[in-house]
Amino acid sequence: MLKFVSEGMGYAINTCPIFLFNYITKNNIIYLDDKPYSYDVVLISDDYVTDDYVEHLLNLVEKDNADIGIASNVKFTDGSTPKIPVKEDFYVCSEPEIVLSKMCYGEYQICAWGKIYKRNLVEKYPYPAGKLYEDIATTYKMIGDSSKIAYSSRVLYFWRQRNESITHENITDRHFFGITATKEMLHYMEEHFPKVIPAAQTRCANKIIDTAYRVVMGNKDKEMFRRIRAEIKPFVKPVLRNKKVSVTVKLRTFTLNWGYFPFWIVSLLYSKIK
Repeated sequence: MLKFVSEGMGYAINTCPIFLFNYITKNNIIYLDDKPYSYDVVLISDDYVTDDYVEHLLNLVEKDNADIGIASNVKFTDGSTPKIPVKEDFYVCSEPEIVLSKMCYGEYQICAWGKIYKRNLVEKYPYPAGKLYEDIATTYKMIGDSSKIAYSSRVLYFWRQRNESITHENITDRHFFGITATKEMLHYMEEHFPKVIPAAQTRCANKIIDTAYRVVMGNKDKEMFRRIRAEIKPFVKPVLRNKKVSVTVKLRTFTLNWGYFPFWIVSLLYSKIK
């Protein structure tokens, strides 16, 4: 059974108070059956979660004393009903390096939602106020500063795709913070997790590609496209040489570096199959 999350948190604050079903918060501590937990949960007000969302995440992190718990998720569009996919449920507890790599390659979401965090991480790495993609600038730091991260393949979170969301609106200068944030993440990996560098380079390329895609399929601003095209150049060779990167991503990277018209053609084809 699914329930609508009617009251969620705003991103750009230091802690994540929620009021969810039979769970309450006092002084930013989640209480379950009068037992305090020093964890924070991030929810978005127009998404859905399962009835046992918080309880399952709490059990997930308590099992191996993990710092972060991650739940699987599915997307659904406005006007449709979210569906739970049929797949095997499994649990794994991993070190930061493994989780960061999976996150950069897209196996885990970099978004703030769908996760539970120990409070000290949320307080140490507050979401930057006034910025788009604030979770891109923050989530990897929380993961990197953790000792263990638990993941459950069970779908607990349902991400609503709204036509008016920031992932669908026309690209403006403020959207470039997403590219800046991913490049900062790459620098972080170079300093702290060098084995994750190829995955982080791929993440940077994907963010640049996504931004360019929204330009050619949206406002078609060729000057803005030129700015984005310049951003992809350092990542062309690393992406094309990376055996873990799909042919689709390599093709989109190559054509973006080539120019507007080739990338536009590939984007039209991509819009039909994605």
